[in-house]
Amino acid sequence: MARKSRKNLIDSTEKINFRVYKTAIYARLSKENQQGEKIETQIEEIKNYIENRRIFELVDIYADNGYSGTNFQRPEFERLMEDIRNRKINCIIVRDLSRFAREHIGAEDYLNNIFPFLGVRFIAINDGYDNLNIEPQEYFMTAFKNLAHEYFARETSRKVGMV
Repeated sequence: MARKSRKNLIDSTEKINFRVYKTAIYARLSKENQQGEKIETQIEEIKNYIENRRIFELVDIYADNGYSGTNFQRPEFERLMEDIRNRKINCIIVRDLSRFAREHIGAEDYLNNIFPFLGVRFIAINDGYDNLNIEPQEYFMTAFKNLAHEYFARETSRKVGMV
């Protein structure tokens, strides 16, 4: 009888190691959207997403209520970036890309350069975007969505100005 190798057997006491992400929820709602939507709804949707996924440890919630996504001068976004630089956060989850930003060039810079450089995982739930598992063709779709969000913000601003 041949001898079997024991190296393929898994000890039942051995723990399976997996990475736990120090996760931030980021939510944003502009002044124009205040009447139809609540920022708390965004936060609850993201909490529900995190709830049954053990790889996410919720560290903090960052919510810019009443701030436009057309720039990144938002107090809670700046606090989030400070926590990333201090290594308190290494994962950001948003409801969708439009809640992160409506400024095409800046959003692309964060998604394709800054977050990967800082080792930050970024997930946009409704857009199916996860920079950890992104396919090459998705870069184009993400860029297109960011461009559409910027256009929508400009058109909304123009229409509000006309009224």
